[in-house]
Amino acid sequence: MLYFKDAPPLTMDEFDPDQYKAVVDFRSRVDEMGGYYGVFVTPDDFANTIRIDLTKFVLDWQKDARDVDDEQPGSFKVQSISYCDEGANEVDDGILELEEMFEEEMTALNAVLGRMIEAILDVGESMRERTEELTALQIPDNAKTLSTQEKQKLRADVKQVLRHAAVDMDGFVGRMKPELPLFRQHLDRGVNVFTKAVPIYIEINEERTELKGDIGTMLKSMDGAIVSMEGFHEAIHGLPRLMTSLNRSRRETEKVLQEVIDIMRGGKSSLESVLSMLP
Repeated sequence: MLYFKDAPPLTMDEFDPDQYKAVVDFRSRVDEMGGYYGVFVTPDDFANTIRIDLTKFVLDWQKDARDVDDEQPGSFKVQSISYCDEGANEVDDGILELEEMFEEEMTALNAVLGRMIEAILDVGESMRERTEELTALQIPDNAKTLSTQEKQKLRADVKQVLRHAAVDMDGFVGRMKPELPLFRQHLDRGVNVFTKAVPIYIEINEERTELKGDIGTMLKSMDGAIVSMEGFHEAIHGLPRLMTSLNRSRRETEKVLQEVIDIMRGGKSSLESVLSMLP
């Protein structure tokens, strides 16, 4: 198995067609050799991706072995697969307990996601207000027509608005940072529980419509959050360097936004894999 770290979308200036062709050719050779490759976004996503892919691999192997067993009387028997953490109880959790644990982690994950989306909406509204405040100052196209006193007054007013914008961004960063480890934690626990439940799902072969719907709803919420965060990231990145405090706040905001976007993309990929494994 080979895994490639995903990267943010490239601009046309950054795109290298020769490098892209080399990557495509390499992946084709891996396919031809019967290998497998995947893409991950963050280190946590890498761990979840491997866990899910190994679960799929073992289940496929188990199914193929059972087919051989059915076709060839007397061939080896494939025992059921069990998943347990180091130090876990000897008694395996049943599907009801696993479903309950998975739902708890998804509920907690959804709560974190909701707070993140709320923070994005709040800072977006604050930035809209700052934009309106700057517009209301009626900065002339030709500032040379202003007197020295008028220029000083205008500059002071603009700096005040920009200071408020910096405070808004600092508040956003402060709200987002505590949510990042929580999002990783609940996602990792949820995926871990699910990989334990998958063999049982396959064994009982029952449709999990409600669970599929819950995961699908969360995926849609994550899609919307990613779009909003990418848009805000682009807007923040385009701000001119007008003040030291604003520049510092913008840099920290861009950093935390990119981290959240990466985590969201990795989480979305993991949940899509989870969804694809449900019977």
